[in-house]
Amino acid sequence: MLLKLSVTDDQLSQIPFGKIAAEIWQHLKELHETSDKSRAFFLKNQLFSIMMDEHTSLQEHLNKIKDIRDQREAIGQTMEEEDMVVITLKSLPKSYEHFIETLNITSTNVDLKFSELCTKLMQQDCWKQEFGSGASSTSSENAFVAKYQTSQSFQQKCSS
Repeated sequence: MLLKLSVTDDQLSQIPFGKIAAEIWQHLKELHETSDKSRAFFLKNQLFSIMMDEHTSLQEHLNKIKDIRDQREAIGQTMEEEDMVVITLKSLPKSYEHFIETLNITSTNVDLKFSELCTKLMQQDCWKQEFGSGASSTSSENAFVAKYQTSQSFQQKCSS
């Protein structure tokens, strides 16, 4: 009886009459697990289809990706680091094309973590804001940028 008093009217109509608490609990669990599965599917679909608009800030875009990942983790669904890196790189607009090429050339990305990618992207964004849009950057210019980004002074500047 206490279990029936603890649920909403919508849920009460789903509870079979005359069942013991264990059966009611099992029934409610099955009912809500289904919604968790559909929520996990919805969030995964969102993650795989997310695209950054040229006018969206990088920080806002990364926060959106992290938020979806965190929502999935809250319902017990985790994403592999490699998948998060690929999803993030694929979601970037054309203006990041040279950055992605440079990242592939200059790094050993085998074990690149999502958090490391976010740091590199934020450093690139900081550099673009300070030195120009980078829309006409060449691969050799981006290689220079990648090297420059590892310097201590640049990292400190972008961190503040």
